[in-house]
Amino acid sequence: MTTCECGRPVNDGYVCTGCADTARDALHRVVEGLDVDLTVTLAKQGTRPTTRAGRTGKASEAPLPLDLRAAEARTVLTDTLRAWVVRVREDMPKAVPPRPTLPGMAKWLLPLTGWLRHATYGAQALDEITAAVAQAVRVVDVPEERVGVGRCPTCSSPVYAPASRLIAYCKTEDCDGVVDVQLWQQSLQQLAWNHQAGATELAAFATKHLGMTLKASTIRSWAHRGKLTAANPGEPVPRYRFADVATLAGKAA
Repeated sequence: MTTCECGRPVNDGYVCTGCADTARDALHRVVEGLDVDLTVTLAKQGTRPTTRAGRTGKASEAPLPLDLRAAEARTVLTDTLRAWVVRVREDMPKAVPPRPTLPGMAKWLLPLTGWLRHATYGAQALDEITAAVAQAVRVVDVPEERVGVGRCPTCSSPVYAPASRLIAYCKTEDCDGVVDVQLWQQSLQQLAWNHQAGATELAAFATKHLGMTLKASTIRSWAHRGKLTAANPGEPVPRYRFADVATLAGKAA
């Protein structure tokens, strides 16, 4: 009997089935599009605001030419899979080599996770593969932004949560208040229905607080094409009624 690196006893190899399954799931993630997710993250360079000492940086600050974390994660993942493909092929010289892509190498290694449980280097292989995939996942899985979703009905403290949540819990000590996010969104929309503001403010409000996918350029385009009328004609900065914008957004969805 041996002991897996996770501490579980193993009767038939060097790695427990749990750790092998974790590595298998990680390889599945690569096969199912992690490479594409990394590419998208690289392409989004410069879209996230920079921070300095916890403060959001100015929009005019020049972004880096690439997302260094995504580039590093891709390199680590590629090198890890390539290294273990080469090592396994030393024991399986007649095996057809995989395509030299992340999905190709992951697909080739997938059915061998069980076999690796019994290889003397299996623990290292499965652990490095799992760690490399986890690093890539951390880069692409950016937590959803938390927004204000109202005040706690019990203690009146502001409550924050991702806008996609159905309910949100108050974080104030010794308080168990719950906010119904959907009801909050509905009441917020009713309050804002007759609100007037510029295209940038309305787009940000609708996107952040109401879950709409709306850009200021879209609102300006509607106005330019005559679909949207300014509530303050003649003034240098046009303002639009939220009700009119929301109606057009609903038709365009």
